[in-house]
Amino acid sequence: MFSGFPLFPPQASTFAARVDALYFFLIAISAFFSTLIATLLVVFAVRYRRRRAGELPRPIHGSSLRRRSSSPAMPTRSTRRASRGRSPTALPARGLRASTAAGTG
Repeated sequence: MFSGFPLFPPQASTFAARVDALYFFLIAISAFFSTLIATLLVVFAVRYRRRRAGELPRPIHGSSLRRRSSSPAMPTRSTRRASRGRSPTALPARGLRASTAAGTG
């Protein structure tokens, strides 16, 4: 395909040309979508930019930002309270005897 291109070695198999074509196709698709995304980013940044200092949005009252930012830590906090310093393997399984849960009986 690109035998004069010094980046690629000579083809060593019968289907190497198809593999090279697939590689170039994937590179072309990636370049197309990267260019499309970069172009749309610039277009929308220019289109929706703030033109004057007086164009500030109204403040939002009653924002739940503090509640939303703490929600990922909630499962960790509740798990820590439930175990009270014991390791999770030390807790017996619900409905089973301690010896069965530990695998000794």
